[in-house]
Amino acid sequence: MSLLLIMETEPFEYETSGEEYWRVIRLPELASVFGFKNPDEDLPRWHDVMAGQARAWEIIRRLFRVFCVLEPGADDVREWTRQEIAEKYGISEAIVEDEISNAVKEWGISRARANVKQGLALISEEEMNHLTRFSSGEGMTEEEISRLLKAFSFDHIQKDAVLRAEVASRIISLKDWLNSPHTRASARDLIRMEIAMHTMDAFLIRDRNRLAKHIAEEEADSVVDNSTAIDDLRKKIGVQETQMRQTSEAHAEKQKAINANDLDMAARKRIYVETVTYLIDQCRKFEEDPENWRPDGVFTAEEIDWQLEPKGDRKPQYRMDIVIVANEAMKPENLWNPKYMPTKVTRRVCEELARMYNRLRDIPEDAEPLLETHEDEDDDEEESGVADDVNSVPIGEAGPAIGGQMQRAPAAAPIGVF
Repeated sequence: MSLLLIMETEPFEYETSGEEYWRVIRLPELASVFGFKNPDEDLPRWHDVMAGQARAWEIIRRLFRVFCVLEPGADDVREWTRQEIAEKYGISEAIVEDEISNAVKEWGISRARANVKQGLALISEEEMNHLTRFSSGEGMTEEEISRLLKAFSFDHIQKDAVLRAEVASRIISLKDWLNSPHTRASARDLIRMEIAMHTMDAFLIRDRNRLAKHIAEEEADSVVDNSTAIDDLRKKIGVQETQMRQTSEAHAEKQKAINANDLDMAARKRIYVETVTYLIDQCRKFEEDPENWRPDGVFTAEEIDWQLEPKGDRKPQYRMDIVIVANEAMKPENLWNPKYMPTKVTRRVCEELARMYNRLRDIPEDAEPLLETHEDEDDDEEESGVADDVNSVPIGEAGPAIGGQMQRAPAAAPIGVF
């Protein structure tokens, strides 16, 4: 029986952190209000948060019929309407709804904090320092930060200590471009845009909070009319979002124009360590179980060797494009998603790989090797009109040079998953 069917037809029991057994009669409604995805995991944590909510906890227990399995009271197990709950506590039904809404918000905050805590447990102290290096100024003193900001005319930033540290760190990351007379102005423009986006983001958050406050006031009191203020704020937020998007696009173009690579040495070192770790891990897996080791994540080494070996008129069958698609599709978030489709980048890469395979496998084993092109021969080639560089030939139109002739390459084989 599925979990959904159980939720709809039977009471649901869970164990609290205090090792008590509790029962929920109206679990579907409770799960809908509080956004439970997995009641087995969510309910114990939810119980710990809600049990400290005083009157709200009593209201939720009666409305959704949540009670302790051991010696439940008559009021715990019977059906309650919102009107009966309001009369019991001497409040209006609107306040009953407010109590539930506040409890939902408290549960959302608690869940968000738990997710952050869980995420922090997955990263090392080194990674945490790397993530926060810009806002902390990468260990620079205030005097050093002030010196950098003054040198590049950003010393007008005074009140925001975090922004000062971030700008100083950004100056260091762009030092090569700031030291060059050709890119100095563009690099300063990049930093100015980032400061502008920082300010835009602060204003956007402020106005969104104001909008949420006006909407909440209007929903809580039918007499209050904040429609004019709400409409004005929505228009203002729309303009701010447009400005933010335009500035972000201009920033990306400017960064691309000067080829400003943010990949610092710490990141390069981390990538190097991760690569070496991956290689060591794969070697360990091979030593543990050579027959079932999958170098590409899909096929074993023996299967790959068999697919690479031609049999009679059959050419080699191994295709990396299919391996890429299979690896992406086998990820848990994709495997169980009925609407999953490969990303555009994956499809594009696979199409190019299919073309490459077809062209390379069309070259006979006894074909003459391609002539190497040297820089001092480029002028002679241009004058003679001979082009030995096969990369100048559009993919899918002509094959590599074989015996001095350009051979037509077959069309790329279709990829079944597309």
